[in-house]
Amino acid sequence: MVFDPNFYPYSSQRRLIFSPRAAVATSQSLAPDVLNIFKNNT
Repeated sequence: MVFDPNFYPYSSQRRLIFSPRAAVATSQSLAPDVLNIFKNNT
């Protein structure tokens, strides 16, 4: 997944995207949702 800074108009969103700590927190928060999607699809 490629993050295009121009796609996100707000600087706060850009900071979240390019902050490694925020990226880790986001991936951890999304992991359960992704697992649920896979469970529902199988």
